[in-house]
Amino acid sequence: GDKYPQTPEGKVLGVIIMLIGLSFYGLVAGLGSNFIINRLKKGNEWMISTFTEHTIILGVNDKLARVVDLLLDMGHRVAIVTEDVDRVAQYPEHLVAIVEGDFVREKTLMKARVRDASNAIILADTRGRSDRDADARSVLAALAIERLKPEIKTVVETLGIDTARHLRAAEVDD
Repeated sequence: GDKYPQTPEGKVLGVIIMLIGLSFYGLVAGLGSNFIINRLKKGNEWMISTFTEHTIILGVNDKLARVVDLLLDMGHRVAIVTEDVDRVAQYPEHLVAIVEGDFVREKTLMKARVRDASNAIILADTRGRSDRDADARSVLAALAIERLKPEIKTVVETLGIDTARHLRAAEVDD
């Protein structure tokens, strides 16, 4: 009892209708995925709104996983700030929040709740940058953090010897 097109024009029209149907299905699936991904990101933003006395880690390098594991073992909640969230491993979201953005910008630091944080760790993020550029960004981030919350304990990983002088001028702790 199936009915199907018999003429060449009917067959062409049938193919067009099938392609439109498949395209519509792809559109709905894509919109659904986008919605879910955005909700997950917003969930992470909501989660960080519950953080106080947490540690903020700015930048990503090969030491990040060890630092996060150490902080979690000590019972700290952690906010990781980076432009490249794909470089960050998955952690329990009630303990680790990932804030996407440029960590030298005050707006990004505010999203990470720097004023509610107790510690800040700035890792030398050299991906796509020279050591000197990574250190310059670390100094800028330290200055921004110290301006927003002078009493925060700030630790900075540096790559150049002369960078320490700039960090002492910014009143960075270590």
